[in-house]
Formats: sequence, structure tokens, C-alpha cells
Amino acid sequence: MIGGLFKSASRVAIVAAAGILAGGVAAQAADLGGNCCADLEERVAELEATTARKGNRKVSLTVYGQVNKALLWHDDETDVPGLIANGGTDINKAYRPNRLSVQDNDAGVSRFGFKGEAKVTSDVALGYRLEAEWSTGNSSAAISTRHNHLYVKSASLGTLHVGQTSSATDGIFEINLASTTQTFSGMDEGADVSTVINVYGALMNGDGARVNGVHYVSPTFAGFAVSASWIEGGQFNGDNTPTDDVYLDGWDVALRYAGEFNGVRFAAGIGYRQQDVAVNDPASLHNDDRQTVTISGSASVMHVPTGLYLSGAYADYDADGGPATVALATGLGGGMFELASIDRSMWAVQGGIQQKFNALGNTTVFGEYGQIDVDLINRDLSYWGLGINQGIDAAAAQLYLNYRHYDTDGIGLDTNIVVGGLLITF
Repeated sequence: MIGGLFKSASRVAIVAAAGILAGGVAAQAADLGGNCCADLEERVAELEATTARKGNRKVSLTVYGQVNKALLWHDDETDVPGLIANGGTDINKAYRPNRLSVQDNDAGVSRFGFKGEAKVTSDVALGYRLEAEWSTGNSSAAISTRHNHLYVKSASLGTLHVGQTSSATDGIFEINLASTTQTFSGMDEGADVSTVINVYGALMNGDGARVNGVHYVSPTFAGFAVSASWIEGGQFNGDNTPTDDVYLDGWDVALRYAGEFNGVRFAAGIGYRQQDVAVNDPASLHNDDRQTVTISGSASVMHVPTGLYLSGAYADYDADGGPATVALATGLGGGMFELASIDRSMWAVQGGIQQKFNALGNTTVFGEYGQIDVDLINRDLSYWGLGINQGIDAAAAQLYLNYRHYDTDGIGLDTNIVVGGLLITF
């Protein structure tokens, strides 16, 4: 009887057994029946059978993620043309102008993941990561894969990842020591606000991405770390339907640094990305072979005692290659443009203060400015903005409110955007 109880995982059963032993003669005199705890053990076994658990004790398991919900408002322009589509009809993709909409903030989208590792030797470990993201907005919802890879990690040699994860230049354009939900690339506007803004966002992306391939990250030496990736991607349809067969191969490298001296914290990174793109679609204008090169980087410095900080980023993109063309509406320059020999660049700065002004956590107040120059259509897009983030340490959360004003040279676009929300991590 007692042996059966100790085989049970239930603390309640163990306490019951201890009570019977402590009762001595009194316990024996009581009319407990022939099997007093059978129902209890049966219930414990049922609970154990329905409890989620790891597959084994050798590989660790961490469940993590975040939920980031925001309210978005904008006063999008009226009758400003977007991309030419559907036989030449101008479209404006603005979503609920002058009305609130509920979004998953794409600047830090809601996500859920599993990760873990196991020690092989004192220096080598094997690990994995699976992560998906949820995005809702524009009356639609989507689930997509962010990470799906295995890795081999050596404390002395570095880490080799195989599968889908961040390439060497992913995040190289977004280094910021302050706690903000905003990046230099955007604050969850894009197509939700305006086709015009979305076009410029597509034309200028200084960051790398999470892609399928082989990725290496070196150990950190004196604050420096090197990373490199071979990128494999694209799709092959294998038929004659009017759908693109897209092949995307490339590589990138990056150098990062982080350190602190005399109360001054500094972080920076620079990267180089090269991609060879082959598109084969007889039914469209997008038939080309071209090579794209992106050089980008960012840096951030913070005076820790005062919380004053300044961050900046720069990226330059060049495309050389075949006869690919893109159709733009008259308001964006009009006509058809060859994608050969395109040059575009972007720079942005953000500065402010981060201090613990209240018991909730750090408060970050900032201002920002950015500009995208596109030689393709001889147009510039600039923005300025303000924002505030309030950390809530007790809930691992951030409450934020961000504002941006966009202006497009030569088009007269004048758009105001407000995004406010709450991000909770777990």
C-alpha cells in the first residue's frame, strides 16, 4: 500500500500516507475500508495523463512570446493615386481613414514560440527554435513562421544555425538602446495607411530578414561579434501558369559591437547584403535577372546616469540587372521604370531620454526624423515623429503612444498617424 503511494506523483497521496503512519493504533482502529486511497490515485493518474510535458529530460523547453495590440488612426489623403493595378486603375489602399482600427503592431508583432537546447560536451550544445507570428488588421488575419531552425553552439567557436532564422543583417538597421516599440523603418503603418507610404517602404528596406539558409554567429571578443549567412529562397511553380517562378539566392555579413565606458553605453552594427534575383513570368512585365546590394548600419549611444540617448541609421540600396519594370501611378512620377541601375537611400535619427520617473518602470520620451531618397522616380519621402513608452516592470509590459507626420515631395502627401497600444511579453 505504502509503496503504491510513493509511486504516485501526488503530494496529497504522500501526505495521506504520512497521516496513516502517524496515527498508529488509532488509524488501524478506524474503518477505512480495504482500499482507502484508490479513488485518489486513479484521479492523480488521470491528471498526469492529460498534462502537457516535455518529450524527454535531456533537452530543455522554454515557451515564450508576446501579444502587442494597438489602436491606429490616420487622416489619409483623398484621391492620391497608388500603384497602377487592374488594367491601369488607380487605387488607394488607405484603411479606415479618420477612424480607429485595431491592429497587431507589426513593429513588434504578436508571437509565440518554443526553444531549448541540450549539452553534448562541456563546450558544445545542440538546440532548436520554433516561432510563429499572428497578425490581424485590414479585416484579415495571418499566421506565418518566423523561426524554424536547429543550431550547434560552441562557446569557443560560435553558433551555426540551419533553417529559417535571422540572417546576418537582420536588425542591423534597428539598433536602439532605448525601450521603444518604434523602429527606423516604420511604426506599423505601411499599407494600412497609404499605398504611397507602402511603396516607399518596399523601395527602401535597410534591414535583413528571417530567411531559410545557413547562418553563423561568432563568439563575442572585446565587445565585437561577426555574423555571416548564405540565403536560399524563392519558389518554383513547375508549370506554365502565369505565376512567377522566383529564385532568390544571396549572402550577407555583419559586424556588431556593444560596450559601456564610464557610464556611457554604446552599440553599433554595419552589414553588407548581396542577393541574386531571377524572376520568370511570361504573363507579366517582371522578367529579369538582377543583383541587389545593400549596405546598412545603425548606432546608439546612451548616457546611463541621465538616460539621454541618440540613435541613428543609414542604408544604401543598388540594383543592377535585366529589363524588369515597375508601373507607378502619375502622382508618383508616372509611367514604366526600368529596375536596372536603381539607387535609393535612407537615413534616420531618434533621440530622447529614458528614466525611471515613476514606480511602474522606465519612461522613454523621444523625437525622430527620417528621409528616403529614391532616384528611380525623383521623389523624396520624409517624416518626423514623437513618442512615449512606459514600462510596466511588474507585468513585463510596455504601454506606448507614437505619432508620425509624413510628407512626400512633389506629391503633396500630408498624412498624420497615431499608434497607441500595449505590449505584454511572457
